[in-house]
Amino acid sequence: MKKIIAALLCGLLLLTLAACGGGEKVGDTMSAEEILNGLYEGAGEDELPMGLMTVLAEGEMFEYFFFIPEVAGAEAWVSEPGVSSIAHSVGVIRLPEDADAEDVAAQIEANMNPNKWLCVTAEKAEVICHGQTILLVMSSNDLADLVIANFDALWE
Repeated sequence: MKKIIAALLCGLLLLTLAACGGGEKVGDTMSAEEILNGLYEGAGEDELPMGLMTVLAEGEMFEYFFFIPEVAGAEAWVSEPGVSSIAHSVGVIRLPEDADAEDVAAQIEANMNPNKWLCVTAEKAEVICHGQTILLVMSSNDLADLVIANFDALWE
């Protein structure tokens, strides 16, 4: 009887481990807006840029924020300060399944301009791609590192 119970428990353990591996990651189940809203987690009030606003990036605004023409079917959200003299921009794009995310990310990286603000330049500018989701961050080193770490954590 003990051997049967032990075998059943082992089988149940193997089934549980198999169910947890290789499935969708948390980031894959979230909208671009939901992802963007969680990227500042862990930042203190004094670390965030003044007047931070979140906007839907579509049409000409897409190109302004991501430096490439709008991608058909993409959902894109951006967080920037309301004051244009602060070098900070965080954008998240969720691409449709048929889009080539690596190619879109490469285009953004080739065209991004960390000097787009008046008289200021972002210390760090990076493009990160996980599946069909792309992050563009241009900011101070510390805030960019926090945003990138929070973005990457959604796919761990």
